[in-house]
Amino acid sequence: AKASVEDRAVNLRLWRGESTAVLNTETDPAKVLASFLRLASAAESGSEDSAQLHDSFCLSADLLHFQAQQVEQVETLCKREEEYFRALHSDIDSGIEEARRKIVELKERLALERVAKRRKLEYEELAAHVNKFPSKEDTDHHMSSLKEDLKGKTEEEAAVNARLQERTQQFQLLLHTIQELKSLLAEDAEAERSA
Repeated sequence: AKASVEDRAVNLRLWRGESTAVLNTETDPAKVLASFLRLASAAESGSEDSAQLHDSFCLSADLLHFQAQQVEQVETLCKREEEYFRALHSDIDSGIEEARRKIVELKERLALERVAKRRKLEYEELAAHVNKFPSKEDTDHHMSSLKEDLKGKTEEEAAVNARLQERTQQFQLLLHTIQELKSLLAEDAEAERSA
């Protein structure tokens, strides 16, 4: 409930401590009553002052009525302000509750984001460590080439072993032949000596 310009002017005067009513000693209800009694007394006695007393009473009564209207207006404005401030207070309270709810929600979201960030950093660290090694395809290709090399070396070793075996046998045959020649030469030398 927004106050009109006139209401705001009255409110401003109230806040400053100024009265909105016309401050006149003639508007005091007791004095107005006393004025009325003087008028009634003058009217009964037929005094010449009765016209002046009547005018004075009417002016005081009008001022009192005006002052009463102003008091009613101030009361209405105060009630409007009270309603306005109650609504404002309610809006502020609901705003505070909404802010608290959002704070709790954002704290929960922050905790989840921190966990996600920590996991992402761990993943990136593991990915960096894993990326130091060759890929599976490269490793499989390297292993197959190593297996082919091993197979070739195994075949080569078998061929070398076969040649070595053959040479060993030839060497043993050669040694055996040398031994036989030595024994033949020794027999020949002995036969020549005996002959």
